[in-house]
Amino acid sequence: MDSSRSPESLTEAISEIADLAAGLGILLMPLFPLALPVMALLLGPLILIGLVLGLLALPLVGPILLVRALVRKRGHAGTADLRVPRHSQAA
Repeated sequence: MDSSRSPESLTEAISEIADLAAGLGILLMPLFPLALPVMALLLGPLILIGLVLGLLALPLVGPILLVRALVRKRGHAGTADLRVPRHSQAA
């Protein structure tokens, strides 16, 4: 078997892929009206699970954000004394 590809074989391969895509499109066209109900049945529960997990995470997010704010404030309070104020230069 020759491993090199000739332009004819590449053209034939592209033609086969185009024919396959057209055939699949023709086969799937009658199923198009079912696409929205199927998406609703698949994505609906995932959206509900995400909302429930978000609601369950809310009690954890508040204390975590509070602790981060306190640590940040405490960290800035220690370095505030070390800062040297910048004086504006008179022109």
